[in-house]
Amino acid sequence: MQGIMGKTVLSIFVAWMFTMAAMGAEPGAAEKGCPHWISVMPLNAGNIASVSADAAMLGDETIVDGIAWSFPVHPAGRPVEDKASHFAARYREAEKIIRARSKVKLGILLQATMGHGGEPSEPADFPRVVKPDGSTIYRMCPLDEGFLAYIAAACRTFSAVKPAFFMIDDDTRLVWGTEIQGCFCPRHLAEFAKRTGREWTREDVVSAFAKDRKVREAWT
Repeated sequence: MQGIMGKTVLSIFVAWMFTMAAMGAEPGAAEKGCPHWISVMPLNAGNIASVSADAAMLGDETIVDGIAWSFPVHPAGRPVEDKASHFAARYREAEKIIRARSKVKLGILLQATMGHGGEPSEPADFPRVVKPDGSTIYRMCPLDEGFLAYIAAACRTFSAVKPAFFMIDDDTRLVWGTEIQGCFCPRHLAEFAKRTGREWTREDVVSAFAKDRKVREAWT
């Protein structure tokens, strides 16, 4: 194994293999109708060769039958950076290395789309999620057409490399812990009004939700 990443991945799956061996599973045991064992791995520009070797080893010597490359496409930059094209190029490079020795399935994890709240050094211009108190967080509003167009383009770029599967991250939820409790932006208020047949301000919605004990407990 080469580098810290290789050693870390190997140590995790050595323990995994011992566990599965005790249950009677063998390397390559995943078949149609059985659970799939997927390793989520980053693919940085500087370690493609070593990480690809690790991925091939997992496919050859463990029960892992899928590698999900972790590609965060959370928007950044003005104009917004085309992250998907950079990641797709890495995918193709890794695929050539891996296919020389392994048939392990290669997929893509959209590690972040709307985002978890962390702000890049150069933020994108897409509208942010509005919190109940009116403040914003660096998490893209999923009703914004510009953001949706950006994500759609990223998905088309990734589809062109023909991955075996896609996975999405848990940042696609609008209710997540105590930090993110929905979006109260003008787009969401307008959609809420459309569905309920009356106009709402952010304060109106917050007040109505606060009357629900479960919601109130989640907010405190």
